[in-house]
Amino acid sequence: MGCRDYVAYVHNLASGSVLTLRGHTGIVAALAWNQAGDRLATIGDDATVRIWDPETAAVPRTGELLPAAAGDYGQLAWSADSQRLTASLAGRPAGIWDVDAGTLGAGCAIEAGGRAFVGDPGVGQFGQRDGPLHTLAPFRFALPNGDGSRVAVAEGYPKVLWLWEVANGKPEAHAWPAEIRGLGWFRQDQVVVVDALDTVSLVDARTAAVLRRRSVPECTLAIAAAPRQGMVAIGCVDQTVQLWTPATDALVVLRGHTGHVQALAFAPDGERLASGGRDRTVRIWDVAAAAEVATLHMEDLVVALAWSPDGTRLGVLLANGRLQAWDARHPVVR
Repeated sequence: MGCRDYVAYVHNLASGSVLTLRGHTGIVAALAWNQAGDRLATIGDDATVRIWDPETAAVPRTGELLPAAAGDYGQLAWSADSQRLTASLAGRPAGIWDVDAGTLGAGCAIEAGGRAFVGDPGVGQFGQRDGPLHTLAPFRFALPNGDGSRVAVAEGYPKVLWLWEVANGKPEAHAWPAEIRGLGWFRQDQVVVVDALDTVSLVDARTAAVLRRRSVPECTLAIAAAPRQGMVAIGCVDQTVQLWTPATDALVVLRGHTGHVQALAFAPDGERLASGGRDRTVRIWDVAAAAEVATLHMEDLVVALAWSPDGTRLGVLLANGRLQAWDARHPVVR
C-alpha cells in the first residue's frame, strides 16, 4: 500500500509479514505490480517513479517525471512484457518508462489484445507503437477495446469523439454535443460516453451512431460495464448507483451510500458490483437481486476499485494513498 508518510508497504496476506519500501520524499500516490509479480512500481508526489524488488526492497530503477504543477493523484500501468511502464501524476505530463534503458520520456503507453499503443495527450498524437502517430488534438482519454481492434479517444474541448478501427486507416472525428467526461467499452464495437449534460450514451464504434441515450442527473465520472449482463453501472452525486440496461432502457437504482459514488467495478463474471464513495464505504452488490450483500468501512474516501482476474480479491485505493485488499471469500479488510 502507498501512504502519506512517504513509505510503501508490501503485505504478504498468507504469512502476515510486511516489507517496508523507503525512498520517496513525497506522498506515494499509486502502485502497480507487473504480471510476473517480481517488480513493483510506485509513483510519488516527489515526481519520481521507482521500480522495486518486492523481495528485498531494493530499488533497481528510479526516474523523474517532467516538472509541472504539484499533484498527489497518480496512475501506473505495466506493459504485458514488463519492459514499459506508463506513469502519470496529477498536474504533470504522462511518461513512458523504458525499464531496460532506464529512461522516462513524455507520452502514454497502452496495451490491449497484443497491440501496443503510444501517444502524447498534451500535443494530441496517438497511434500504434510500431506504426505512424496520428495527429488529433490534445485529449483526455484514449481507451482501446478488449482485443485492441478499436480505440476511442475523447477531447474535452472542442467536444470531439475520435473512433479508430485500427486495421483500417486513421481515427475519425465525430462532433459531440457536450464536454466528454468519461469513456468505457461496453462491447468490442460499442462504447459508453458520459458527458457534461448528465447523459450516458451507448455508441456504435463503427458508425458513431448513438444507439441509446439516457439522462442520469448528477452522474459522476464513475462508470462500469458488464457486457454479459448487458448492463452499465453509473455512480451519482445523489448517493445512488444506477444500473442501466441499454437494450430495454430499464433502470434499477441501488441505494445505501450516504455520499457521492465515485468508484465502480464489476467482478469478472458480472454477478457482483463493488461501489465506493465519499461516505468511506465500499459496498458489494448482488447484481441480479439488486441487493447489497456486504459493506466495508474504510478510513478515508474511496478513489478507485479493481477486482483480481479470478474475482476472489478486491483492491481498494483510498484518498489518503493507502491500498487495501479485501478477500471476497472472507469479509475481512486487510
